[in-house]
Amino acid sequence: MGWSFRKHTPDSWEKAVAAYFENTPVEDWRIPDLCIKTGITTSTFQRYLKTPGFEETCRMARDMVNNKREAMVEKGQGYGNGILFLLRVNGYQDTQYIQQDMNVKGTVTVEQFLLDEDEEIQA
Repeated sequence: MGWSFRKHTPDSWEKAVAAYFENTPVEDWRIPDLCIKTGITTSTFQRYLKTPGFEETCRMARDMVNNKREAMVEKGQGYGNGILFLLRVNGYQDTQYIQQDMNVKGTVTVEQFLLDEDEEIQA
């Protein structure tokens, strides 16, 4: 099987994307698969996202894929670790911040601290 990379016009790109979504089962929708089946690379897709005439079709394709993923997650279907990726894509963070109150009430002298340590060792 030979590779056939294509150079699209905005119209041919829109038709190729529409054909992909019409002819591909919903559960198989993925941007890398879209790129392969339309004859471009993922880096070309990223470039199309910033190119007038192509960007709207790319955003719609990306949104359709993400919408399908969200629907599958809500139904409890598939994606395993992809759920974390999906959450990050939609703005969720997996970072926890822990706030600690470091207010110390009372004082302890070094001698008292050492005395307490000696008592624990002897016990």
